[in-house]
Amino acid sequence: MEELEKEYGGKVDFEEIDISSDFESAEKHGVQSTPTILVLDSSGTVTDTFVGVPEKAELIASLDKVLSK
Repeated sequence: MEELEKEYGGKVDFEEIDISSDFESAEKHGVQSTPTILVLDSSGTVTDTFVGVPEKAELIASLDKVLSK
């Protein structure tokens, strides 16, 4: 994720949430296991969900899709 943060700096906000201390956020988005990566568009709508560690190319495709809208 750090590598993607550098590549997409200023275009995308990356946030890490500890679901054990922020249960409301986990519940709101239906997160039941970690790691889970949610990709949200500028309106806050979840556009992709990755449970487990996805390939970098999958994340890039998802981020590029959101940025192209």
